Formats: sequence, C-alpha cells, structure tokens
Amino acid sequence: ALSIGPRGVTLALLVMTALSLAGTWFGAAAAGAGSEVIGLRLIQVEVFDLIVAIIFLIFVSSEEGRKVASRALKEQIGQLERALERISSEDSAKNEFLAILAHELRNPLAPIVSSLELMRIHVAPAKKETLTPDDKEVVRLLDTMDDRVHIIGRFLDDLLDISRISQKKFKLQKETVDLNEILRRSVQTADVLVKNRSHTLHLALPEKPVWMSVDPVRIEQVIINLLNNAAKYTEPGGTISLSASLENNFITIRVKDSGIGIPPDMISKIFEAFHQLGQGRKSEGLGIGLSLAKRLVEMHDGSITATSDGLGLGSEFVVRLPALVEAPRKTSLTNVLLGWQATPLPSLNILLVDDNT
Repeated sequence: ALSIGPRGVTLALLVMTALSLAGTWFGAAAAGAGSEVIGLRLIQVEVFDLIVAIIFLIFVSSEEGRKVASRALKEQIGQLERALERISSEDSAKNEFLAILAHELRNPLAPIVSSLELMRIHVAPAKKETLTPDDKEVVRLLDTMDDRVHIIGRFLDDLLDISRISQKKFKLQKETVDLNEILRRSVQTADVLVKNRSHTLHLALPEKPVWMSVDPVRIEQVIINLLNNAAKYTEPGGTISLSASLENNFITIRVKDSGIGIPPDMISKIFEAFHQLGQGRKSEGLGIGLSLAKRLVEMHDGSITATSDGLGLGSEFVVRLPALVEAPRKTSLTNVLLGWQATPLPSLNILLVDDNT
C-alpha cells in the first residue's frame, strides 16, 4: 500500500477478492456443503475482504495525501528559491547601478567645481570693496552654486559608501585616536549648519583622553551625520547636545535634540536605507545617512539606537563603540630623531595625468 500506490492496491484487492470468493465457492462445493453453508461462508469472506480493502485504502489515501502535500511543498520551496534568487539578483544589480551612477556623476561634477572656482577668481578682485553690484550678485550666485554642488558631492559619496558596504568592498583604515579630537572636528564641521539655523549646541566631553581603535574619518562621518540631522529636523532656535562618556570599556556618544521627534512606529524603520520620516516635510536628503551610519558603526563592532517620546518631543541617538583598555604607548620623538640619519635622495619627477578637458 505504501509503495505500489492506489492503482496497485486496487488491482491487488480485486485479485484477492476474486480468488477468495472463487476458492470459497468451489472449495465448499467440492466438500459437498449445502447452499446455506456456502452462502454463509461467502458472506464471511466478503466481510473479510471489505475490512481488508478499507484498511488498505486508508493507508493508500493517507500516503497519497502525504505525497501530494510533499509535491506542493517542494513546488512552494522552488518558487521561494526562485523568488529569493530574483530578489538577490535585483538587489545586486541595484547596488551596482548606484555605485556606477555615483561614480559617473562625480566625473562631470569635478570640472563644475573647478569652473566655479575659476569664475570666482575672475569675477572677484583682491579687494571686495571694489566689487560692483552686478559682481556682488554674481559672487552670491557662485557661492550658492558652490554650496549646492558640494551637497551633491556628499550625496554621491554616501551612495558610493553604501554600495561598497553592500558589495563587501569597503575597508576601514583603523588607527588609535582620541575620542575628544574626533568629536571636536565633527562639531567644527557641523557648526556652520547649526549656526545658520540659530541652534544652541551644548558639548560635554570627557576630561581625560579616551582612546579607541577606529577609522577616524568614518566615525567622524557618523557624528557629523547625526549632528546635521539634529540641526535639519529641529526648528530654528532649538537645542542640540553632544555628550560622550566611558562606561564599562565602551564609549557612549549621545546626540540629543529638541526637534520634530520620531513616531513610535518609525523607530524600527529609521535606519533603513532610502527611508524617510515624511510628515509632510520636504525631503532634505536621500534617506541613506542613518543607514550608512548604522553600517559603519556595526563594522566597528558597535551599535547605534534611536529613542523619542513622540512627535514634537525631540529625539536622541546613542552610539556605543568599544574603547581601548590600555592607553597607547607613546614613542619618544627624541629617540626617533637620534636614530635618524640624513641620506641624499635622488631627484624625483612627478607626473600628473588628467583626462578631463
């Protein structure tokens, strides 16, 4: 019943029934039994055949149901595998497209930046007092264009970074640095946007150096992104605070603002790529800054979380990174200089190749 299937079982039951009935009939008749005895024996054999048929048909139906379910499951698994393969292929193609797009857009952007700088040199003389009203307007427009071009450059850099991370082509350049230096440089970079929006920035740094083994450029990129977001999503005249502390061999960096806040249902989605809060606000970016920040922090074996009490109640982002247990050893500059000997160097030729017209 488990191996030959429903057709085989049906044929076997038919043959068994025919043999049992024929054997009973002819055997009883050959023994001289009466018609009543033969009829009773036939009824008994029929009941026996019926019970056997029911039992084996139950086995067959259950096995056939299992086979149908197994075939359906295999078909669904095959569909899922094909869907996953298609999604993976599309995601890989998307990442490759973004990387190529960002790279190709950077090429025409470079001469635009250079042209803007050359135009500024030609238009603006050494003394700004001698500028005519028309020249001042041209300089203002050049400054606006230069600012927007650099914003586009930052967007393209973010696209390249997130594409490289997705394709596992991104490498960190780690070195031992002081957390305070990274935070100070980050504040200097974000200070322009903070002041333009009339925010108050509170800075609370550790009194002593806090050493960490990180890629300083990338960690600075993360902090700048958080500070810029705090400045952009806080109404003018708001408050932003940046603090850092050492807790159980982990560095905790907090960026808190009094801005628009984050809805509870968006907390889990805030770090997804190309995802933005919306709320009727005009988009001020590509929605990849926080996703890139999360990936960079996780590549440093750290974590980043966001909390908010709701809309209009501000938000707080917390970055946790491992700290160095021991301070780095300092190399004596005197010993280095004493061990150095001046040797004549051959003259060097520098060749600069530029394929841009």
